[in-house]
Amino acid sequence: MSIYEALVNHIFQKGRVRRPMIAGKRVLLVSSLLLGSSGMFFERRLQQALLAQGAASCQILGQFGKAGEGPDALGDLTTLPQLVGEEPFGMIFLLEGLEKAESVLGAAQTLAAVLEPGGRLFCLARTPVLRTMVYYDDYWRFDPESLRGLFAGWTADWLLEEQSHCYLAACFVRPETVSAAPAGLLVYSCRAQAKIADVPGSFNQGYFRNFRELEAMGRRYQTDKSLYGHNYLDKYEFLLGQFRQQAFTLLELGVFHGGSEQMWREFFPKAQIVGVDIDEHCAQYAGDRIAIRILDLAKPENLEALKAVQPSIIVDDASHLWSHQLLALTQLYPCLPPGGVYILEDMETSLNPAEYPGYDDCTINPYEVCQEISRVVSSKKPFTADIPYRDEINAIGMHTDMVCLIKSSCIFIKR
Repeated sequence: MSIYEALVNHIFQKGRVRRPMIAGKRVLLVSSLLLGSSGMFFERRLQQALLAQGAASCQILGQFGKAGEGPDALGDLTTLPQLVGEEPFGMIFLLEGLEKAESVLGAAQTLAAVLEPGGRLFCLARTPVLRTMVYYDDYWRFDPESLRGLFAGWTADWLLEEQSHCYLAACFVRPETVSAAPAGLLVYSCRAQAKIADVPGSFNQGYFRNFRELEAMGRRYQTDKSLYGHNYLDKYEFLLGQFRQQAFTLLELGVFHGGSEQMWREFFPKAQIVGVDIDEHCAQYAGDRIAIRILDLAKPENLEALKAVQPSIIVDDASHLWSHQLLALTQLYPCLPPGGVYILEDMETSLNPAEYPGYDDCTINPYEVCQEISRVVSSKKPFTADIPYRDEINAIGMHTDMVCLIKSSCIFIKR
């Protein structure tokens, strides 16, 4: 059970959410995480529980994930009004969102704008304590003081701090007239690692702060490569910027809902985009400068055939099975030209196998292979130990200029 689910269950069990609060209300449920288990999403179960308690309706908006796929996917919280219309809600469950808001003050004002006077905001938030325990791509974290300050003038019905002090749960009642947060409000910034004022641009710190264009496109096309999923795109823009005005082919393994293919097409206006997926449903995402091939990437002959597209960039965002990732890397890397880029995404399946059962279908995982390739690149000598894929590791390592590890992905630049 996730901590979010445990907190919400606790709120219901302790009577902090009661039928009279819910009955007849229009409810909005905002979440960006897949919180459930056994293929069921907690958002859906919570929606059913609220309807069972008499809610007139319960709309789900997901910032990312199954609850948010399609035209109603929510990015930054400030986009809420465009998605929910003019009629206010009587209750909002905010399971996540403040942490990734570019402006927490703007997010609070937006929540007030879509909640009726006297309506309740049930809010879950991560605290600064969590920064040393779990890696989240958050801009902000909250302690009780900053969370209360953010909703200054609202009635704090209750505020709970989870036992490990990593999460907060709170209920605020919207006043008739909403006041601005106090001018001196400080909120913990994950980038600055200190409490700072929320002023324009304060969220955006660090080495990649100026690489925002591809991220904006990723959000618009609702790809999980954006901040609301894996947060790859500022790093990709930094590394791939020199291709921007070149005519070349980008090959992406895995299409899903076609968002990244559309993103790549816009970012690289002269490139041909080739997406590959086993799901015939993905053929619909073909279009101008986007070709979709329906192939089983577990078959070596299909990978061999893909070499004919002569890609300069290859992105593996397919099944994430160890055997599939290694087969694609070892077969396709040789077809890259000098200076070509290979991106192996989502190596969580290698590093956290207990969380991804069934992906470990090989005697060595892709992360270990990437590690040994890095050894060859750094030492400038072939690897001699008797391990699986030794010859392939040497072939890649001896023809690689750079290996770059980012959160859950590995990037190779060919010599």
